[in-house]
Amino acid sequence: MTKWWQKVLFFLGAAAFPVLVLESLARMNPLKALWWVVRDPLMFLTNLCLFAGVCLVLTIFRRHKVQASLYALVCLFCALLGLSNYYKITYRLEPVLVTDLTQMSEAVTVMGGGEFKINVWLFVLAGVATIAAIVLSCIFLKGKGKRTPLRLLTAAVGVALVVFIPTQCTFGHSNAMDRYDLVDHAEHSGCLYTAIASENYRHRQKIDNYGRQTVEEAYKGIQADVSPAHGEKTNIILVLGESFTDQAMLSRYVDFTDTLMPFYEQLMPECLTGMMYVPKVGGGTSESEFEVLTGMRSQYSYNPYTMGLPPINSVASILREKGYTASAIHWHVGVFYNRFRNHAMLGFDSLCTTDTTDMDFTIKGTYISDEDHFDSTLQQMQRTENEDFIFLITMQNHGGYNYSDFREKYGSDTPFTNQFSENTELNLANYCYLLRETDAALEKWIAQLKDYPEPVMLVYFSDHLAPFGKDVFEEMGIPLSGEEVHRVPYFIWSNRGDVQGQQDLYAYQLMPYALELAGLNDDPFFSYVEKLRREGVNQDETYELLSYDAIFGEQYAYKYAGLTPQNEHFQVGGEMDLSGVAAVQFGDRVYFQPLLSRPEQKYTLLVNGVETDKNYLTPTDKDITIQCVLYRNGSLANQSQTLAFHGTDDLLEKAQPMDHHALSVAKSAYTLEDDVWTKGYRVYRSKDSFEAGDTLLLAGDKVLLPTTPEGINTGWEYALDDENRLLISLPIDALNSRSGNDLQDYLKAHQVTLICFE
Repeated sequence: MTKWWQKVLFFLGAAAFPVLVLESLARMNPLKALWWVVRDPLMFLTNLCLFAGVCLVLTIFRRHKVQASLYALVCLFCALLGLSNYYKITYRLEPVLVTDLTQMSEAVTVMGGGEFKINVWLFVLAGVATIAAIVLSCIFLKGKGKRTPLRLLTAAVGVALVVFIPTQCTFGHSNAMDRYDLVDHAEHSGCLYTAIASENYRHRQKIDNYGRQTVEEAYKGIQADVSPAHGEKTNIILVLGESFTDQAMLSRYVDFTDTLMPFYEQLMPECLTGMMYVPKVGGGTSESEFEVLTGMRSQYSYNPYTMGLPPINSVASILREKGYTASAIHWHVGVFYNRFRNHAMLGFDSLCTTDTTDMDFTIKGTYISDEDHFDSTLQQMQRTENEDFIFLITMQNHGGYNYSDFREKYGSDTPFTNQFSENTELNLANYCYLLRETDAALEKWIAQLKDYPEPVMLVYFSDHLAPFGKDVFEEMGIPLSGEEVHRVPYFIWSNRGDVQGQQDLYAYQLMPYALELAGLNDDPFFSYVEKLRREGVNQDETYELLSYDAIFGEQYAYKYAGLTPQNEHFQVGGEMDLSGVAAVQFGDRVYFQPLLSRPEQKYTLLVNGVETDKNYLTPTDKDITIQCVLYRNGSLANQSQTLAFHGTDDLLEKAQPMDHHALSVAKSAYTLEDDVWTKGYRVYRSKDSFEAGDTLLLAGDKVLLPTTPEGINTGWEYALDDENRLLISLPIDALNSRSGNDLQDYLKAHQVTLICFE
């Protein structure tokens, strides 16, 4: 008969096993997990109590097979959670959080677009081990226990522990309120404890004295200290330099042989410069972005973008009230951080992403170049008559940095002498190449801004340290916690040369400070943030109260002040202005092209309210309507005005001439590709290449149907192959010959011409 102390040891072992599985896989080292047990015994016991509760709950089931199977599933959950933590910490320098459930689609998109080195066999092994545990339990554990009051009491104690322990998982109880790194929390408190503590922190932001009267009195107090705006209106460009880490910081850990950014170093004496404290290390773009735009802190696990913003007063809404056009540009997919909705809540007029444009971009490394991003700001300023506030989110320097070797791809060098591992050397060498490209793009851009006829203030900041990955950081000797790795460079430059100096600050202080320098900081909250910065105050009850009111509360301050930051007229991809159409008639078809004020805008064409991919009409005297729309996730995101015409003759009369040029195709030699007697047509391929793009093939008044090389299945069709060689399918009867040798005669006689639209 099993003794009581043996049962206790077995029970404690059963409770400790999933904890150790989780932490061993999260650290990818069982010895590190055991060291955690010795170093932080109270945190281990807290985790142990939670899983002890789970094990006690399982005793409610009388069948041992059911208990064992459910216990195996608990272990599988811990294994998968541990592996997920390991990879998220490795690539994102952040443990798994409860709020990650809202970003599953984004995670899939990220993993699909990058070559993350995930060992799938670890996940397979975890699944196989769980299945094996279930099978073995079914074989060796037989029978069932009795339903007794003690069994019910045991299960009730388990439920109490499962409910009670999570409420005690707080940063305060782990004596870690001074830790700003969630990785540091996970190292000391355990991954599951950190996830629960983060969620508790997010839900425990309640301020004791919160109420309408308290908030209104606080807001009245800061209103009284506001000075009127006194500065000249200036275009303001705010640049989030993705993962920008300058050479000065890297030089502490790397022995460089060359200057990576000579222009950047030459520019700094002309700027106000400093280091800026950001919330996260090697990740957390949206949290740095939120702090800079709103002047509010984003702490611990609360990611306002992920959870969805309420209407929040930001630098965009503040400047829009002054008559500025507030635009955001991000040449990447718009799925991340729900930016379309969040930027509308922040008061932007528009957000342009790769989902909204058909522009041709240059790829540097893995993502769209900084030069393309910088050029877009000039294009945006030229579109508007009033002053611009442009928030530019770059992508070029985004991690990871080991998808390919830029030394082979671009002929770059290895500008350091350190003897690193192959992976670390590749990451660092690739990143150095990207910094050089940023420097070249910045030099060109600054030269253009210097010549810009209007005042321009450029505020450039990094969102976080370059995400090299945990292993690379450790090899380079860069710490993963502490204040140093939270500090990133920023600078403020003006084409009027009136901004210089040195000032370190926090991310949430950047734009209140910049608006103060521009003489435009008359918003009460932003003005108060700047006042606290000047006085060196980092903790303030009024600031916390008004921040809570804006993010979590009833927004009493906004109601009192009459602030409505949300932009009801926010436009995905910018204003979709359809000014007219260009058109031309060939034979029995009227070809037309919508004329958008932004020619590069992506759109779906509606003719008479019906979606179509055809840009031609057959002649008609019936009314015609033409409209351009943009869909996102199946929903209407933007639309132009509707143009109406009384038939195709009216359309041709009101349209601009459609730019095109004609190319004779008779001069090229052709090879017979397919002689389909059963279907009555032949296919010929030219030996010369022709222009690609929007084309049309005419044989006299006959219009041939465009298709793909694989799609030709009848006569009177054409296509361009991968080398832009022309494929023509003609009916055998039209050639008047069974030999097919008279193709050239046919092409000349019928003046077969390729029309290329511009």
